[in-house]
This record gives sequence, structure tokens and C-alpha cells, in this order.
Amino acid sequence: FRVTPEVEGLPNNSSGTPYTVTRQFTLDFLNRQGAQIAIDASRYWPTADGPGTLDGAGTPVNLEGVVASSGSVYESFFNAWRAPPPPGISWPALNIGFSNQVAILYGDPADPLGHTPLPEVDDNLGHRSMEPPMALWNTVSGNYQVVSNGIPITPDRLFLANDFNPNPRTGIGFTTNNHLILVAVDGGGSPWVGMRVTELGWFMATNVDVFNGINADGGGSTTLAIATPEPHLVNFP
Repeated sequence: FRVTPEVEGLPNNSSGTPYTVTRQFTLDFLNRQGAQIAIDASRYWPTADGPGTLDGAGTPVNLEGVVASSGSVYESFFNAWRAPPPPGISWPALNIGFSNQVAILYGDPADPLGHTPLPEVDDNLGHRSMEPPMALWNTVSGNYQVVSNGIPITPDRLFLANDFNPNPRTGIGFTTNNHLILVAVDGGGSPWVGMRVTELGWFMATNVDVFNGINADGGGSTTLAIATPEPHLVNFP
């Protein structure tokens, strides 16, 4: 597995801390990494295209939530440039460990860097991650855990207006026997087409047997690329 690594030497953002990566199309990532399959994951900020770039490719950005690439942790569980998480808990992150064990993790607020996951979570919002503590290795963040121990997310846990609209969606999760599931939902336009957050959770739990899964970046960024027989996009963003 491979997550976009941090890019050193980028300029500072408006808060005085460095940008961490540059925007890259999913298909370009697949080609440059020699991957078999690739999907967009963490949300980014700012969303404006940089000057002189093609649709934003190469624009320095920060990512929401914690990110780790081959054990190198950058960004924080508590980064929330575009939308804050619910009070008292971070947004969820899906971590694939060094030995390919997998879990959905939440941040420990006691760590000022936001790089340490809680060993377990069982809060009043329905999040559950009863896994032994594991080091962050390849980690991407979402903005909801849409399936928790086989149970889809319910509308009462949503609090952002856009969550109730159909939109293109990216879902990442795993089954009870640790098969990785990647979901790309096309949509967009006006009137809105796609899935609501609750619909994504229901689809992942009931149609593709996801036991735990997150709603990752979506909207116009939703892209799934595969290299069979030649590298190409599966969906039509």
C-alpha cells in the first residue's frame, strides 16, 4: 500500500505552518507509483487552483486529518481547515499498519502534535474502534465513520449541511476478513446527483459487506483509477 508522501520545502500557509503536499491527479499518482489501483482520499485545503497550474495539479496544500506514508506521519488528527469535527473527538482515519493490519483510529487530544491514536473509542456518537494500539503507517483521513462494526451511520450524527445532499463520494473500508473495499460514487451537477453520507454508509454495509469504513474526500475530486489492462479512470468525474 502507498499513501502520498510529504513534500519537503513547500511554502508556509496562511497560518504560518508549511504546506505538506502538492495536488496530484489520481491517475497520475497511479502511473508514477506503478500502482494497480488508486483512489483519492484525504480532503485538502485550500481548494483554489494555484496560478499557472492545470486544474490545480502542483498546487501546495494541506490535508485534513492525520496522514502517514510508510510510517512518516504528517498532518494532525485535529487538522480541520474546511470543517471542524464533532466536539470532543477527531475525524476518523483509516490506518493500514506495517504488517497490513487495518483499523479506523481517532486522535488522542493529549498529544499536542495530533499524531497519536487513541487505543479505543466508544463515544456517544456511535464510533467504535476496539483494536489494539497500532502505529500509524499508511493512514488517510475521512470526515465520518460511515460504517461502525457493520452498522451504517444515521442522520442524527450528521451536522454539516452538505452531508444531506447527494454528491460524488469516496468510501474506503474493510470487511470482517480484512478485504480492502474502495468505493467511488459518481455524481455532481444541478440538480444534485450522487449519494448522501447516510446512503454511502448503507451501500457500503449492505452491498459490499464493509464492517468499518469512512467517508473520504468526495465531490469533484472523486476518482478511481485502475491499471487493467492499461491505466485508466473507472469513473467519469
